[in-house]
Amino acid sequence: MLAVSFAASASSFSLTCGGSPCGSVTVTQVGTNEVMVSLTMLNGFTQKVQDGADFDFNTSASMVTISNLMVSPGGLVSGTFNGTNFGAGGTATATADSQNVDGQGTFDYLLSKIGTTSHLQPTTSVITLSFDLTGSGLMASNFSNFTIHYCSPGSGGGFDTSCPAPTGFAASTAVPEPGSMALLGTGLLGVAGMLWRRRRFHSAAL
Repeated sequence: MLAVSFAASASSFSLTCGGSPCGSVTVTQVGTNEVMVSLTMLNGFTQKVQDGADFDFNTSASMVTISNLMVSPGGLVSGTFNGTNFGAGGTATATADSQNVDGQGTFDYLLSKIGTTSHLQPTTSVITLSFDLTGSGLMASNFSNFTIHYCSPGSGGGFDTSCPAPTGFAASTAVPEPGSMALLGTGLLGVAGMLWRRRRFHSAAL
């Protein structure tokens, strides 16, 4: 039997909601041409999942298939993902469908109406969300930007899945990989060494 291996890798993005840190998205390579996208909300913020809800992302892949969509609270949600709407039943398929999201730019894929299935009622927002994506040549490094439709913390500052106002769209920032940080540190050390040697040379010349 031919064994196919892949290099495990992950890309991470931090989310900011109304100027406050509110969550993170991680894209993990789980197989050849397959990644898992995971959203974890923080500091009492939640992801809106009913009408008007958005989970948007950009990837260089031209066509992807979504499966195993899980939310908490709520569990497994199945549906058809055609780039603009998510409805109950079946395996989900997405195609590139440019969407302009208020204040956050244009996105290739839009996951919406996540919580319209009956078993999620009366939940209107969730704390975690995850799904698998497959597509030709799909890699964790293919993802460049995310936004979500967020809900604010409850009156006590904790999680409230009734989606308290104000709501809005989160901004995302890519988190450098540890390897990238190490390379950056090495580069800074190299520059510091060059400056030290240059000063030493000039001092000796005086």
